[in-house]
Amino acid sequence: KNGKRHGQGREVLPSGSTYRGQWAFGMKNGRGEARLKGGLRYIGNWVNGKAEGRGTLIYPNGKRRQGVFRQGRLVESKKGVPQAIDPDLEAEGD
Repeated sequence: KNGKRHGQGREVLPSGSTYRGQWAFGMKNGRGEARLKGGLRYIGNWVNGKAEGRGTLIYPNGKRRQGVFRQGRLVESKKGVPQAIDPDLEAEGD
């Protein structure tokens, strides 16, 4: 809408990271999956271009970590340990 992504779509960033999922007014919003450089994946909800709410990290070795994300960062997991996340989970390119 108005020249901005809206609905389902895919983005490939210069870093090689990709996003496939929902967009609203040019920003990642709704369900989506990010495949980050180095093989890390995030599947979950997005709000205003950042990972937000419940989501799952899948590491290159196949291990999974479910938790709650706020502003693109894992803030609560089963272990309860805050953890910094790849900056591509934030609003790069938006």
